[in-house]
Amino acid sequence: TGTVLAAIKMLFLNYSMDEEYQVVMAYRNVIGDHLFSQMWEPHQTSAFLCAIGIRVYLAVTHTTTGIVIFLRVMGTIIHLGISVYCFKVMRRYLSPDYSFYLSLIYFNTIPKLIQIPEFGIMQVWFYTLSILFFMEYYHHESKRNKYLIFAGIVMSLEVLSYPSSIILFPFLQVMIMIMSGKRKWKDLFLFSGTCFLSGCIYLLCLLRNLSAEKLFRNIRNIVNSDSTH
Repeated sequence: TGTVLAAIKMLFLNYSMDEEYQVVMAYRNVIGDHLFSQMWEPHQTSAFLCAIGIRVYLAVTHTTTGIVIFLRVMGTIIHLGISVYCFKVMRRYLSPDYSFYLSLIYFNTIPKLIQIPEFGIMQVWFYTLSILFFMEYYHHESKRNKYLIFAGIVMSLEVLSYPSSIILFPFLQVMIMIMSGKRKWKDLFLFSGTCFLSGCIYLLCLLRNLSAEKLFRNIRNIVNSDSTH
């Protein structure tokens, strides 16, 4: 009951600076501002989930009134879905009760108390999913390669959510080397190749709107202008 009431409360109360920041980035993207061209925010690549939500909301309602509540509902549903999936995976290793309690703790853990798909909670979501997919991969004996591909995709989304998360990549490669045994080179290729392909697709999307020279120059300027991130 307390979990449900807390989730409902967060839909309607509080409005923080980072929440405003995320909504504005996404809205600017929706109305046509291009990443790394008209936009200079260091977290701009994390705006994709909110941008999807805003596009859907505007298409249905034709107004921005209530858009923050909609994004909070969207974030709550995503967070709940990952919590349920966490329970599904964890109960293979733990008792149902312990798996439920861990999943409940996860659902009640909200970075910065922001419920919309904001870069802080997105970083947690995609890292959690990558670990769960790895657990699924090493648990199944057959038809399991899809989980390595899923892990590579969500790792790419993790980096978009918070670019400095790329430091996790070599550690995940070391984990694969240790845990995959004789399959380690094949597994490394599948995981790393998925990450590389995802990155190439995203880069090609960016290059539709600006040249490579301008893109990398602007990235360098953004990094130099905000050393804290």
